[in-house]
Amino acid sequence: MLKNLVYKQRSPRAMCLLFTCVILVSCSDSGGDTIPARDAALMDAALPDLARDQGDDISPTPDMAPPDLTTPPDKKNSCPKPWTTLSSGTTRDLYAIRGDGQGNIYFTGTGGTLLKYDGTSWTPLKTGTTNNLYALWAHAGTVLAGGSYGTLVRVTKGGAKAEKIGDINVEGIWGASLTDIHVIGGTKTGRYDGKNWTIFGAGYYNEIHTAVAGLGSKEVYRTSYHDRYKDYVYELYGTLERYDGKSWTSDGTFSDSPLTALWVEPGGNIAVAGLACTNTYPSASCTDFAGYRQKGKTWDYWSENKSFEYYRGIWSGGPGQVYAVGMAGFLGLGRGGAKPAVYRTVGSKWTAITPAGLAKELLAVWGDSKGSVYVAGKSGVAYRYCAY
Repeated sequence: MLKNLVYKQRSPRAMCLLFTCVILVSCSDSGGDTIPARDAALMDAALPDLARDQGDDISPTPDMAPPDLTTPPDKKNSCPKPWTTLSSGTTRDLYAIRGDGQGNIYFTGTGGTLLKYDGTSWTPLKTGTTNNLYALWAHAGTVLAGGSYGTLVRVTKGGAKAEKIGDINVEGIWGASLTDIHVIGGTKTGRYDGKNWTIFGAGYYNEIHTAVAGLGSKEVYRTSYHDRYKDYVYELYGTLERYDGKSWTSDGTFSDSPLTALWVEPGGNIAVAGLACTNTYPSASCTDFAGYRQKGKTWDYWSENKSFEYYRGIWSGGPGQVYAVGMAGFLGLGRGGAKPAVYRTVGSKWTAITPAGLAKELLAVWGDSKGSVYVAGKSGVAYRYCAY
């Protein structure tokens, strides 16, 4: 069970004022045609523009297992430097990263942006849509990109084709196969059974789904956050739920703060990240947290304990190799401003490894089987990190 962290607010109206600057800073340069349902709901809850699921928190299928980065390869394969700046060729925000298992890495973003990177060159793909694309998933040579207004772009050897799957902003996507696919977005979820898409509403009042990932058709996970008034106190809490092929139930994990990112390894290890707030206005104190649970064991917990830090994405290559991207520092009321950040577990320690000179917010993280971890974000910024 994750460490209990609760945000209690006896004056929601005052908190709306407190977080006005947060929202303006986080959303002013997002671009595109719509604010994701998740972010819009967070605004209503007087929270910052938090993480969305864009493939950076989508689990790989077993045939695309992430690498075991704990054992470095021969030194001749090591990188000359930890960070390399990548020229994506776009100034649009990049929300998702995903590899196809065939040496290509895809990036999605605002305005229907879909880029393919082969390790050397970048190729923009025509998607047939100008809607924002927030989520990525790949399987058996097919890449799926989900976005606003129910947009789903299917990429195959024949090219990319856009379709509409229903009334949902697709902010997370994962499948056990190409005929068994789950999507999430705002208060809604959806499932494809190989023939038809079915869209469902939230199971709880004001439940906002933030990520989806899994191991198979009978083991799918999703993270969510909720808000509620209890005894005149405003609370935010997050949940991790499991789908067994028939219904969603709690897997016994509960956090008194919103969960914003999720990754499930093929072996069943789970990594989550989120935001935790304590105290009351005007001295509200918010920190980050990230959790990692090895299959059959209890949660390990990390926090940098910086003011108002939150994560947008998380990816794990195994124990001791968990990466998260987000913002560090207080966002409002002139308390220093927030800065983009990258964190990694080194052993059991949560360590900042942010590339020097990074000025744009990072929105996504994903790693490949060659020991490289990729991050991307606002205005088309992209980097490669050498894990060895």
